[in-house]
Amino acid sequence: MPLPTLERRRPRWWVQLFLVVGFAVGYDQVRALHVSWAEPMNHWLDTHHGVAQLLSSYYFVMHLGITALVLLLLWLSSDDYRRHRDVLVVASLVGLVVYWLFPVAPPRMLPGFDDTVRSVLPAAFHLEAASANLYAALPSLHMAWALWCGVALWTLSTRWWVRFVAVAHAAITAVTVLATGNHYTLDLLTGALVMALAYPLTASAVRLVSELRERRIPKQQPLDAHVGAEVDLRLRLLGHTSNGDHATETERVVRHAVTRRQAQDRAQTRAGSPTAADRLVSGDL
Repeated sequence: MPLPTLERRRPRWWVQLFLVVGFAVGYDQVRALHVSWAEPMNHWLDTHHGVAQLLSSYYFVMHLGITALVLLLLWLSSDDYRRHRDVLVVASLVGLVVYWLFPVAPPRMLPGFDDTVRSVLPAAFHLEAASANLYAALPSLHMAWALWCGVALWTLSTRWWVRFVAVAHAAITAVTVLATGNHYTLDLLTGALVMALAYPLTASAVRLVSELRERRIPKQQPLDAHVGAEVDLRLRLLGHTSNGDHATETERVVRHAVTRRQAQDRAQTRAGSPTAADRLVSGDL
Protein backbone atom coordinates (compact mmCIF):
# COMPACT_ATOMS: atom_id res chain seq x y z
CA MET A 1 0.00 0.00 0.00
CA PRO A 2 1.63 3.31 -1.06
CA LEU A 3 2.23 5.85 1.64
CA PRO A 4 0.52 9.25 1.30
CA THR A 5 2.82 11.99 0.06
CA LEU A 6 3.27 15.19 2.00
CA GLU A 7 2.97 18.18 -0.30
CA ARG A 8 4.38 21.53 0.76
CA ARG A 9 1.65 24.09 0.30
CA ARG A 10 2.69 27.45 -1.05
CA PRO A 11 1.64 30.35 1.22
CA ARG A 12 -1.36 32.30 -0.02
CA TRP A 13 -0.26 35.27 -2.15
CA TRP A 14 -2.65 37.74 -0.56
CA VAL A 15 -1.34 36.98 2.93
CA GLN A 16 2.23 37.61 1.79
CA LEU A 17 1.19 40.83 0.04
CA PHE A 18 -0.54 42.02 3.19
CA LEU A 19 2.59 41.32 5.27
CA VAL A 20 4.89 43.17 2.88
CA VAL A 21 2.64 46.22 2.47
CA GLY A 22 1.90 46.33 6.21
CA PHE A 23 5.59 46.20 7.08
CA ALA A 24 6.44 48.97 4.59
CA VAL A 25 3.67 51.25 5.88
CA GLY A 26 4.56 50.61 9.49
CA TYR A 27 8.25 51.25 8.81
CA ASP A 28 7.48 54.63 7.23
CA GLN A 29 5.23 55.59 10.13
CA VAL A 30 7.86 54.73 12.70
CA ARG A 31 10.44 56.79 10.82
CA ALA A 32 8.00 59.69 10.69
CA LEU A 33 7.55 59.57 14.46
CA HIS A 34 11.26 60.30 14.95
CA VAL A 35 11.60 57.88 17.85
CA SER A 36 14.41 59.67 19.63
CA TRP A 37 13.07 60.26 23.11
CA ALA A 38 16.41 61.28 24.54
CA GLU A 39 16.67 64.68 22.80
CA PRO A 40 13.17 66.07 23.60
CA MET A 41 13.40 64.76 27.18
CA ASN A 42 16.80 66.40 27.56
CA HIS A 43 15.48 69.72 26.28
CA TRP A 44 12.49 69.54 28.63
CA LEU A 45 14.73 68.74 31.59
CA ASP A 46 16.93 71.71 30.73
CA THR A 47 14.03 74.06 31.53
CA HIS A 48 13.05 72.36 34.83
CA HIS A 49 15.93 72.82 37.21
CA GLY A 50 14.32 71.09 40.20
CA VAL A 51 13.59 67.89 38.29
CA ALA A 52 17.03 68.05 36.70
CA GLN A 53 18.68 68.20 40.10
CA LEU A 54 16.58 65.30 41.38
CA LEU A 55 17.31 63.04 38.40
CA SER A 56 20.98 63.95 38.35
CA SER A 57 21.29 63.02 42.03
CA TYR A 58 19.47 59.75 41.35
CA TYR A 59 21.82 59.03 38.46
CA PHE A 60 24.93 59.68 40.52
CA VAL A 61 23.92 57.96 43.77
CA MET A 62 21.45 55.17 43.05
CA HIS A 63 23.28 53.37 40.26
CA LEU A 64 25.89 52.03 42.67
CA GLY A 65 23.89 52.55 45.87
CA ILE A 66 20.91 50.35 45.02
CA THR A 67 23.16 47.70 43.49
CA ALA A 68 25.32 47.50 46.61
CA LEU A 69 22.24 47.39 48.83
CA VAL A 70 20.69 44.55 46.84
CA LEU A 71 23.94 42.59 46.99
CA LEU A 72 24.00 43.02 50.76
CA LEU A 73 20.37 41.89 51.10
CA LEU A 74 21.03 38.83 48.96
CA TRP A 75 24.09 37.94 51.01
CA LEU A 76 22.18 38.27 54.27
CA SER A 77 18.91 36.56 53.44
CA SER A 78 19.04 34.54 50.24
CA ASP A 79 20.52 31.24 49.07
CA ASP A 80 20.69 32.66 45.53
CA TYR A 81 23.39 35.20 46.35
CA ARG A 82 26.06 33.43 44.29
CA ARG A 83 23.80 33.04 41.25
CA HIS A 84 22.75 36.70 41.19
CA ARG A 85 26.29 37.85 41.90
CA ASP A 86 27.67 35.79 39.04
CA VAL A 87 25.00 37.13 36.68
CA LEU A 88 25.95 40.70 37.55
CA VAL A 89 29.62 39.94 36.93
CA VAL A 90 28.92 38.24 33.59
CA ALA A 91 26.72 41.09 32.36
CA SER A 92 29.37 43.63 33.35
CA LEU A 93 32.12 41.67 31.60
CA VAL A 94 30.05 41.48 28.41
CA GLY A 95 29.54 45.23 28.56
CA LEU A 96 33.27 45.86 29.08
CA VAL A 97 34.15 43.71 26.08
CA VAL A 98 31.71 45.64 23.88
CA TYR A 99 33.09 48.95 25.17
CA TRP A 100 36.60 47.85 24.30
CA LEU A 101 35.68 46.63 20.81
CA PHE A 102 33.12 49.31 19.88
CA PRO A 103 33.46 52.48 21.97
CA VAL A 104 30.38 54.67 21.60
CA ALA A 105 29.94 58.24 22.86
CA PRO A 106 26.84 59.19 24.90
CA PRO A 107 24.43 61.75 23.40
CA ARG A 108 25.43 64.40 25.94
CA MET A 109 28.74 64.72 24.08
CA LEU A 110 26.96 65.53 20.82
CA PRO A 111 25.64 68.90 19.58
CA GLY A 112 22.05 69.63 20.54
CA PHE A 113 22.22 67.99 23.98
CA ASP A 114 22.78 69.47 27.40
CA ASP A 115 25.05 67.61 29.81
CA THR A 116 22.58 67.79 32.68
CA VAL A 117 24.66 66.08 35.36
CA ARG A 118 27.66 68.25 34.57
CA SER A 119 25.54 71.41 34.72
CA VAL A 120 23.67 70.54 37.92
CA LEU A 121 26.30 68.58 39.87
CA PRO A 122 29.70 69.68 38.54
CA ALA A 123 31.65 68.29 41.51
CA ALA A 124 29.99 64.89 41.20
CA PHE A 125 30.52 64.89 37.45
CA HIS A 126 34.25 65.54 37.71
CA LEU A 127 34.57 62.89 40.42
CA GLU A 128 32.96 60.30 38.16
CA ALA A 129 34.66 61.47 34.98
CA ALA A 130 38.07 61.14 36.59
CA SER A 131 37.82 57.32 36.61
CA ALA A 132 34.99 56.52 34.18
CA ASN A 133 35.13 55.48 30.55
CA LEU A 134 33.41 58.33 28.70
CA TYR A 135 32.89 56.17 25.58
CA ALA A 136 30.80 53.44 27.15
CA ALA A 137 27.25 54.24 26.11
CA LEU A 138 26.22 51.01 24.36
CA PRO A 139 25.08 48.78 25.97
CA SER A 140 23.77 50.72 28.94
CA LEU A 141 25.03 49.05 32.09
CA HIS A 142 22.92 51.54 34.02
CA MET A 143 19.88 49.83 32.52
CA ALA A 144 21.36 46.35 32.87
CA TRP A 145 22.21 46.81 36.55
CA ALA A 146 18.81 48.39 37.26
CA LEU A 147 17.08 45.38 35.71
CA TRP A 148 19.33 43.06 37.69
CA CYS A 149 18.28 44.86 40.89
CA GLY A 150 14.65 44.48 39.86
CA VAL A 151 14.95 40.75 39.23
CA ALA A 152 16.87 40.17 42.46
CA LEU A 153 14.41 42.17 44.57
CA TRP A 154 11.44 40.48 42.91
CA THR A 155 12.77 37.04 43.79
CA LEU A 156 13.92 38.15 47.22
CA SER A 157 10.50 39.09 48.59
CA THR A 158 6.80 38.81 47.76
CA ARG A 159 5.89 42.01 49.60
CA TRP A 160 4.13 44.45 47.29
CA TRP A 161 6.27 47.43 48.21
CA VAL A 162 9.52 45.52 47.57
CA ARG A 163 8.34 44.54 44.11
CA PHE A 164 7.13 48.08 43.52
CA VAL A 165 10.65 49.32 44.27
CA ALA A 166 12.02 46.65 41.92
CA VAL A 167 9.93 47.92 39.01
CA ALA A 168 10.18 51.61 39.92
CA HIS A 169 13.97 51.61 40.10
CA ALA A 170 14.29 50.22 36.57
CA ALA A 171 11.71 52.68 35.22
CA ILE A 172 13.26 55.71 36.96
CA THR A 173 16.72 54.68 35.77
CA ALA A 174 15.50 54.49 32.16
CA VAL A 175 13.92 57.95 32.36
CA THR A 176 16.98 59.39 34.11
CA VAL A 177 19.63 58.21 31.67
CA LEU A 178 17.53 59.33 28.70
CA ALA A 179 16.64 62.75 30.09
CA THR A 180 20.16 63.56 31.29
CA GLY A 181 21.61 62.77 27.86
CA ASN A 182 23.64 59.75 28.95
CA HIS A 183 21.98 57.16 26.71
CA TYR A 184 19.81 56.65 23.66
CA THR A 185 16.87 54.25 23.57
CA LEU A 186 19.00 51.72 21.69
CA ASP A 187 21.50 51.75 24.55
CA LEU A 188 18.76 50.79 26.99
CA LEU A 189 17.49 47.99 24.77
CA THR A 190 20.95 46.50 24.36
CA GLY A 191 21.51 46.80 28.11
CA ALA A 192 18.32 44.85 28.73
CA LEU A 193 19.44 42.27 26.17
CA VAL A 194 22.79 41.86 27.91
CA MET A 195 21.05 41.17 31.21
CA ALA A 196 18.60 38.77 29.56
CA LEU A 197 21.52 36.80 28.12
CA ALA A 198 23.58 36.92 31.31
CA TYR A 199 21.25 34.58 33.23
CA PRO A 200 21.39 31.63 30.77
CA LEU A 201 25.10 32.23 30.12
CA THR A 202 25.83 32.07 33.84
CA ALA A 203 23.71 28.95 34.28
CA SER A 204 25.54 27.23 31.41
CA ALA A 205 28.92 28.19 32.85
CA VAL A 206 27.97 26.84 36.29
CA ARG A 207 26.83 23.53 34.76
CA LEU A 208 30.07 23.25 32.78
CA VAL A 209 32.23 23.87 35.84
CA SER A 210 30.20 21.35 37.83
CA GLU A 211 30.64 18.68 35.14
CA LEU A 212 34.38 19.30 34.98
CA ARG A 213 34.66 18.95 38.75
CA GLU A 214 32.73 15.67 38.69
CA ARG A 215 35.08 14.28 36.05
CA ARG A 216 38.13 15.20 38.14
CA ILE A 217 36.83 13.49 41.33
CA PRO A 218 37.17 9.67 41.06
CA LYS A 219 34.27 7.62 42.26
CA GLN A 220 34.86 5.86 45.59
CA GLN A 221 35.19 2.09 45.21
CA PRO A 222 33.50 -0.30 47.62
CA LEU A 223 35.70 -1.49 50.49
CA ASP A 224 37.06 -4.99 50.61
CA ALA A 225 36.25 -7.08 53.68
CA HIS A 226 39.72 -6.83 55.21
CA VAL A 227 39.84 -3.08 54.59
CA GLY A 228 36.45 -2.73 56.28
CA ALA A 229 37.86 -4.60 59.27
CA GLU A 230 40.79 -2.16 59.35
CA VAL A 231 38.35 0.75 59.31
CA ASP A 232 36.35 -0.65 62.21
CA LEU A 233 39.54 -1.30 64.17
CA ARG A 234 40.78 2.24 63.60
CA LEU A 235 37.44 3.64 64.64
CA ARG A 236 37.49 1.66 67.87
CA LEU A 237 40.97 2.95 68.59
CA LEU A 238 39.67 6.48 67.99
CA GLY A 239 36.78 5.89 70.37
CA HIS A 240 34.08 5.55 67.68
CA THR A 241 32.04 2.58 66.51
CA SER A 242 30.50 2.15 63.09
CA ASN A 243 26.72 2.13 62.93
CA GLY A 244 26.05 -0.12 59.99
CA ASP A 245 24.50 1.82 57.13
CA HIS A 246 24.50 5.06 59.13
CA ALA A 247 28.23 5.86 59.13
CA THR A 248 29.49 8.71 61.23
CA GLU A 249 31.47 11.61 59.80
CA THR A 250 34.69 10.16 61.25
CA GLU A 251 34.01 6.83 59.57
CA ARG A 252 33.51 8.48 56.21
CA VAL A 253 36.81 10.33 56.57
CA VAL A 254 38.72 7.17 57.53
CA ARG A 255 37.08 5.12 54.80
CA HIS A 256 38.00 7.72 52.20
CA ALA A 257 41.62 7.61 53.33
CA VAL A 258 41.77 3.81 53.38
CA THR A 259 40.33 3.26 49.89
CA ARG A 260 43.56 4.35 48.27
CA ARG A 261 45.33 1.36 49.85
CA GLN A 262 42.98 -1.29 48.42
CA ALA A 263 45.05 -1.95 45.32
CA GLN A 264 48.18 -2.47 47.42
CA ASP A 265 46.38 -4.81 49.82
CA ARG A 266 45.04 -6.93 46.96
CA ALA A 267 48.51 -7.32 45.50
CA GLN A 268 49.94 -8.24 48.91
CA THR A 269 47.19 -10.81 49.46
CA ARG A 270 47.97 -12.52 46.16
CA ALA A 271 51.67 -12.55 47.02
CA GLY A 272 51.01 -14.03 50.46
CA SER A 273 52.22 -10.94 52.33
CA PRO A 274 50.34 -9.59 55.37
CA THR A 275 47.77 -6.90 54.62
CA ALA A 276 47.48 -3.50 56.27
CA ALA A 277 44.84 -4.82 58.67
CA ASP A 278 47.11 -7.71 59.73
CA ARG A 279 50.02 -5.37 60.30
CA LEU A 280 47.78 -3.03 62.33
CA VAL A 281 46.63 -5.86 64.61
CA SER A 282 50.15 -7.16 65.09
CA GLY A 283 51.47 -3.68 65.87
CA ASP A 284 53.73 -3.46 62.80
CA LEU A 285 51.72 -0.64 61.21
